[in-house]
Amino acid sequence: AVPLARGPHFLRRPVVGRTTAAGHGGGGQGQARRRRTGTISKRQERQQQPDLYEASEAREEAVIRRQDGLIEALEGQLDMLRGRFAKLVRWNPQPPPVA
Repeated sequence: AVPLARGPHFLRRPVVGRTTAAGHGGGGQGQARRRRTGTISKRQERQQQPDLYEASEAREEAVIRRQDGLIEALEGQLDMLRGRFAKLVRWNPQPPPVA
């Protein structure tokens, strides 16, 4: 973008020959460099996205495997408690009085 002179909008004209802080006139090379850097950054991000997706998927699979293990352990405890309850009912079919 070309810097504009200060003043009312109808008096503004592009300022010619203005230099940036680095001493480069117009900043054309700087803009091109920023564009190239942005393009390279976007390309790197696109290359990293599949890696990030695969890592995320691996974490989710690990969580699912851990949850499956917990569910199996709880089902085992539930089966054991059902068996104990069935033995108690056979041993004493009448529940104890509530105090």
